Amino acid sequence: MGHIDSGKTSLCGALSTILSTAALDKNPQSQERGITLDLQFSAMETDRFLFTFADCPGHASLIRTIIGGAQIIDMVLLVIDITKGIQTQTAEGLVIAGITVSKMLVVLNKLDLIPVGERDKKIPRVLAGIRKALEKTPFGDAPMVTFSAKEKLEGNVAELVSNMEKIGTYIVEKRNKEKEIKSSQSLLYLVDHCFPIKGKGTVITGTVLRGKVSVNDNIFIPNLALEKKVKSIQMFKKPIQTAYPGDRVGVLVTQFDSKLLERGIVCEKGTVPELTHAIVKINKISFYKLPIKSGAKFHVTVGHNTVMATFTFFGNEEDVKSPWNPEKEYLYNPNFEKNCEFALVNFETPIFCPLDSILIASKLDIDINANTCRLAFNGTIEKQIEEEKMKNLKIYKIKTKIGIVDRVLTNDTLLAKNLFNKETNMNLFVNKKISLPTGSQGTIMGSFGKSGKFKVHFPSGFGYPDPKTGPLNQNLTFIIKKYIFDKEKTIHQ
Repeated sequence: MGHIDSGKTSLCGALSTILSTAALDKNPQSQERGITLDLQFSAMETDRFLFTFADCPGHASLIRTIIGGAQIIDMVLLVIDITKGIQTQTAEGLVIAGITVSKMLVVLNKLDLIPVGERDKKIPRVLAGIRKALEKTPFGDAPMVTFSAKEKLEGNVAELVSNMEKIGTYIVEKRNKEKEIKSSQSLLYLVDHCFPIKGKGTVITGTVLRGKVSVNDNIFIPNLALEKKVKSIQMFKKPIQTAYPGDRVGVLVTQFDSKLLERGIVCEKGTVPELTHAIVKINKISFYKLPIKSGAKFHVTVGHNTVMATFTFFGNEEDVKSPWNPEKEYLYNPNFEKNCEFALVNFETPIFCPLDSILIASKLDIDINANTCRLAFNGTIEKQIEEEKMKNLKIYKIKTKIGIVDRVLTNDTLLAKNLFNKETNMNLFVNKKISLPTGSQGTIMGSFGKSGKFKVHFPSGFGYPDPKTGPLNQNLTFIIKKYIFDKEKTIHQ
C-alpha cells in the first residue's frame, strides 16, 4: 500500500516467487499507463512462511479498490518513495491500515535514487520525519527498512524478509488461537477475481475470512441467489482439499458465467443478510476536516462493495462503550460529535454483508487533487434493522416549550397559558412534568376551559417565599422527547 508510483508493484516483483493469474499489472490498461489499476496478487515462500502480496493501486481515484484490498490482509507493507516521504495517498493508506490491521512494516523504496555518498546523511533524516508522522497513528513503533526494488540488494532483501517473518510469527500465533473458533463459523469468502478456464469451468478467487470450504461443498453467491458445487481448490497452483481462514485460494465451479461475478462474497446459504438499514458503532477519522451531518450522503465501502448511504447519528453520554441496546434511549445528533457513538445507516442499494463487518464512509467526490483526507469515519455493523421496525428505535430529539403562569389557584396548583392552543388534545399531556425557574417540578393536570389554558399541580410547592405572588407571570419550562422515527408522534419525557 502507498502513494502512486512509490514502487509497490516493483517491490512485489522483486520479492515474489509465485505469481497468481492476477499479478504484477497483467491488466492491459495497467501496462499501457504504467500504474496498477486493480488488486494484484503474488506470493513469496520462505523456509517458514508463504507470504501472499495484495498489491493495492495507489491512484486516488481507485480508493474503493484499496479499501476492499485492505480488508483481506493481516499486515501492511507501507511503501514510501524515500525521495518524497509521506504523500496524500500514503496518509490515506495509513488511515485505512489503522482501521483494518494491527501490524505494519514501512518500506522506504527507491534507495537507488539517493547517491551512495549522501545516504548516511539523508536516510536518518527521512526516517526521523516518517517516525514523527507515524506517532499520530496506531503504528508509532512500526519497523522501517530501506530498499531498492530496482537494485534488489542482498542485504536489504534479507532485512526486509527478516522483519516480515517477525511479524508473520505474531500473526500465525494469533491466527492459531483463533483458528478453531473461526473455522467453526459459517463460511465467508471474499471474492476479488473470477475467470473461466476452457474445458474445466470457472475459477472464483478470493480469501477465506471465516469458516472453511472443501471440495464437494456447496457454496452460495447471495447477490445472484445461486448455489454451486466446489469441484476443486487451489492455493497458488497447488491443489488442496480444504481452505481455512486466512487462505487465499481459487475455487473451481462449473456451469457458471464468470462475467456475472467480479467482486463480492461467497458464503453458506442463508447465513449472510441483505442490509438496507443497520446500526453501526462508529469512530471519527481525525484527519477528515469537513463537517459530518445527519442526513448527509457518503460513499460506504463494506468488503469490496461501495454504495451510497445516508447516516443518522445518535449517542448516549452516560454509556459510550457498550453495544447498541434497543431498550435504551439515545439522543439524536445533527452533527457527528464526541458524544455520538452510533449511526443508523440507510444503504441506497441493499448490500449483502455479515454483521460485525467493517464499514468505511468517505467523500469520494472530493477533488482527488485536493490535499485532504477523504475518509470521514469508520465503524462496525452491529444490527440489521428491518423497515417495519424502524418506528421502534428510541432515537429522540429534545424539544423545549415555554409557558407562563397565569394565576395561582391554591398553594400547590397553578393556572398556566401560552403552551397549548385550544385545539390541542390535552389528554396527551396529562401527568407530564413541567418546571418553574425555582427548580420545583409540577405535573400537568389537564385543560382549564377551552382557550388552551391548563392546570399544574406542584406537590412540593412552588419554591417561592410568597406562594400567592411569587409564581405570577413566571416561565414554565416544558421539556419533551420526540422519537424521530415514531410516526404517531408519541410524547416522552
